[in-house]
Amino acid sequence: MKNLLFTIVLALMYTTSAQAQTWIASCGSKNWSKEFFKPNYTFTVRKGEVGGCDSDKTARHSWQFSERQEVKQVPEIYSGSKWEWSATVDIDRSCKPAERSTIVQVHDGGKHINTGPPSFLAVNYSNHFRGQDGPFVNGSSYDNGKRKNDYGDFKVPNKPFHVKMIVDWKAGKSVKTQYWIDGKFLGYEDWKDNGIERLFFKFGVYRINSNCDINQTYTGVMLRKLK
Repeated sequence: MKNLLFTIVLALMYTTSAQAQTWIASCGSKNWSKEFFKPNYTFTVRKGEVGGCDSDKTARHSWQFSERQEVKQVPEIYSGSKWEWSATVDIDRSCKPAERSTIVQVHDGGKHINTGPPSFLAVNYSNHFRGQDGPFVNGSSYDNGKRKNDYGDFKVPNKPFHVKMIVDWKAGKSVKTQYWIDGKFLGYEDWKDNGIERLFFKFGVYRINSNCDINQTYTGVMLRKLK
């Protein structure tokens, strides 16, 4: 009986650890911290400090380099499924926003569109929320006639705000993301699955053409599988 109970406990421990999600540094990010025993994270990015990903050192479009301090999810997701990520976010900076500064992403390792993620939530230099294709207008970030840094329907609050992100990956078909700010629906993005093999969540600061240092704090970070 003791051997049987021991075997059951080991099996439960293995199952729990195999399913557990955790967060590790992305691209060698070091200037971040986690509060002991609490899912609270703070990221600090200095103006002009190039990020640790290879792509951060490359000039693209309107920027010469990228700045980055992020964590990413492990283990990654290798089959179609539906997930929810949420946190309360506090952005602390003493200047106008960068051209683009992300809050949270769902990524596929750069194999989707223009080596970028299928979807992200970010702040543009107009201090409005934007996604992969531009600001959120009428519940969507694309095909709305807006340029990437135009005003959208939601201005970023000047106080901490709650973000909820739902990612629904229908393998071989699409990756659909939906975002809520303080309980209000912001919008969605929907991209075709062009051979995606894996997905993973990332959060922290990834920005271009910044104007000053930034501290970005996430409180109560939660990631769970819905189905």
